[in-house]
Amino acid sequence: MSFGEDHRSKLVPGIKIESDSGETGTLGCFARLKSDNSEVFLSARHVLFAKKRRALDVGQPDISCSWCCKCHLIGKTVGDGRNGVNHVDVEFVDPVDGPGTDDGSEIDCAIARWNHKRPFSNDIFRIGMIAGTPPPGDFGVVVGSDVEKTGSGTGHTKGVILETPFTTQNYKGGQNIPRFLIAFGGTGDPEVDAPKTVNQFFIMPKPGFPKFADDGDSGAVVVNSQKQVIGLITTVHEVTPNTRKLFNLPADVQVLGKANPIHQVLTALNIEIPANFSRTATTHGELIDLQNNSLFEEEQRLQEHIAALRLQLEALPLGRMLLQEMDTHRREVLRLVNQNRRVGVAWQRQRGPAFAAHCFKSFREPDHTVPKEIEGITRSCVLKTMAEVLKTHGSEPLREMIDVRLPVLLRSANEFDDLKSFLSYVANFQDE
Repeated sequence: MSFGEDHRSKLVPGIKIESDSGETGTLGCFARLKSDNSEVFLSARHVLFAKKRRALDVGQPDISCSWCCKCHLIGKTVGDGRNGVNHVDVEFVDPVDGPGTDDGSEIDCAIARWNHKRPFSNDIFRIGMIAGTPPPGDFGVVVGSDVEKTGSGTGHTKGVILETPFTTQNYKGGQNIPRFLIAFGGTGDPEVDAPKTVNQFFIMPKPGFPKFADDGDSGAVVVNSQKQVIGLITTVHEVTPNTRKLFNLPADVQVLGKANPIHQVLTALNIEIPANFSRTATTHGELIDLQNNSLFEEEQRLQEHIAALRLQLEALPLGRMLLQEMDTHRREVLRLVNQNRRVGVAWQRQRGPAFAAHCFKSFREPDHTVPKEIEGITRSCVLKTMAEVLKTHGSEPLREMIDVRLPVLLRSANEFDDLKSFLSYVANFQDE
């Protein structure tokens, strides 16, 4: 298991995150949105948004789907991700392949608003507490500077800022790019993966670290010797013979890290990274400690009860069939509920969340009775309505499954008030 891939009761830089885009990466650090002083966390745009252009949920270490709802959520993205990329053209004076131009994005960044359910701290594993950022106009590093990062792909690594072996002109009104920024950078469809990048740091790993960064590290922050954030990992560069010759790299260096300078990120996202930044979690205005708090323990207990229920169902023929079908269609149903407006509205109007809450309580307490109706909506009514709307907007396999299983689900809704009686029915079921 890579660093930070487990569930963390306290959120810190370097741990794994996942968004509803389906992408995973690293939580870079926490910051403050200047427009309203709200706390947000920073990562790469291609991690938080990928090709999506709307607000998305973000989870740690992932978005866990417990039957009909999401768990592990830590926030929701801000904006639609468009301000996390830009486009510039650079004219080379003496590039390796001859004079010419190159273009791409200088940044690959995005933020999500913290949901207050777990505390956070900008204390980075094996590095220490972040001390803010360099003053405006100061990159915070020079050629040969030592830097560090902690990411969910390669954990804690140390590196050195490389010098670019060529110069540029006609960049932002004729200014030359500092010698330690690169002016070329790979390929990639900006609508799907990391965009093509220009004007970013190349970072060589120090001895003992074959790679400064790799898969899973996207979004990690890079800090200097003063523990100031100087960059954000966007992608990596596999060392080729030409790259090794160009930078005179040691034979053991296999992968270079690439990071966009932090001040371009701060400006694009309108954020600041305070020194010694941390917060406790708040729920309904009350301070709680999630190291041993009831919310964290409650989620853990729920997961344990669900796991135990799966074991019981797997021992029964009908139970195994239901689990297989649930696992096959769960993600599609969740996607429709959360992304399809008509399906989502039906779920809310039919009091789906309230019924789900009672079902979850019955997982913990098998004798708990699920109400026959909530605010005039009966259990069978919500099932029939959701079946129709899911069949309308779902895939053909989902429609076929609903047609087969709806009678069983309706009988369960009408006859069984608690989990214990439903399990008894599944145990004694005979396919007629």
